[in-house]
Amino acid sequence: MAESNVGDPPVTRAELREEFDRLRGELFRNCATKADFADLRAWLVGVLLVVVLNVVGTAGAIAAAFLAG
Repeated sequence: MAESNVGDPPVTRAELREEFDRLRGELFRNCATKADFADLRAWLVGVLLVVVLNVVGTAGAIAAAFLAG
């Protein structure tokens, strides 16, 4: 268990600011940025285009086979 710090001098603003900056750096180190979301959006648009083109191609092949038969 941690020891009591009742008799210690109070924390200065500079020390408090350093501790806050360190904590903020640890908390937000793994957060996504706007660039990350832009990359994700571009990737999703690409995947969506591939899916749509595959569906259109499959529907065209089915229609061609149906009309030819």
